[in-house]
Amino acid sequence: MKTKIYLIIIGLVYVISAAAQTSGSIIEMSADFCTNKKIIRLDRGDTLLVSSDSVIVLSNAQYRYLKAVLKAIKKS
Repeated sequence: MKTKIYLIIIGLVYVISAAAQTSGSIIEMSADFCTNKKIIRLDRGDTLLVSSDSVIVLSNAQYRYLKAVLKAIKKS
């Protein structure tokens, strides 16, 4: 009886984790994206496919800090 309960619990955890991993969207960044100067907002669960050799990913806090620094540099 205990093994059946354990198997049910393990099965539920597996199904929930599989559903959570597929809940995001796929965003593809082509090689010519760097010329667009467009900002992509990613949410938790999104997948970013990068075709170029490098990419810079910033969190919201890092982006706000960088924007403030650039604004301060332009003022001086």
